[in-house]
Amino acid sequence: MSESESIDCLSSATASQSSSRLPEIYAEKFTFTKAIDSTSYQVKCNTCDKDLTVSKGSYKSINKHLTTCKKRKLSDCSTSCKKIPVLVSLTQKQQQFNSALLDFIVKDSSYVPLSIVNRKGFQTFIAQLLPTFNLPSRRTICRWLEKRSTSEHLKLREVLSKIPHFAITMDIWSRKNSDSHLCIVVHWTEAKTLQPVSRCLEFFVFNQKHTSANIATKVQQCLTFFGIASR
Repeated sequence: MSESESIDCLSSATASQSSSRLPEIYAEKFTFTKAIDSTSYQVKCNTCDKDLTVSKGSYKSINKHLTTCKKRKLSDCSTSCKKIPVLVSLTQKQQQFNSALLDFIVKDSSYVPLSIVNRKGFQTFIAQLLPTFNLPSRRTICRWLEKRSTSEHLKLREVLSKIPHFAITMDIWSRKNSDSHLCIVVHWTEAKTLQPVSRCLEFFVFNQKHTSANIATKVQQCLTFFGIASR
């Protein structure tokens, strides 16, 4: 087999592999033309022959073209528009996956580092399990954690406003040649179930001197934020 024949075979195999990853709704109306890089490729509209660039796991360009293609018949366009919720559901599934991944990291934070998304084994596992989804980066997860922390604090503040009695515990510890940390935890008993509940109010670096005045100031700031300082 000549070199040109080998290239043609490789291109044909790549096209077949890429087109097979397109959902059926797209494969009927678009044809894979070429790979641009490892994260995107090009497809052609079977109706108007327009070339579109598609990012891996995202079909926004195709979604938009389905509703704007001038050569598409009205009946076909009407049918396509009815199928657009399939694209929306893909986005919803991506959001559900992102939320589940964040819960996985938060709930198993003692064992799962944020760098897990950079590990080849985990990336391969997700690619095989959910090939149409984009795995977020470590920095993206950090931003999500900050937003989640803010929202969870507000939810806990609302819960504490309805708790008549509670207790506060805290602890300070440090490692040799490392930062000190202060953790403040609130405890209460559920009235209906009589089950004990504990929630972490704050966990932060505390590099000041461990005097009663400095500790009291930090605790007071924390309790004030949650609206329970005067209770």
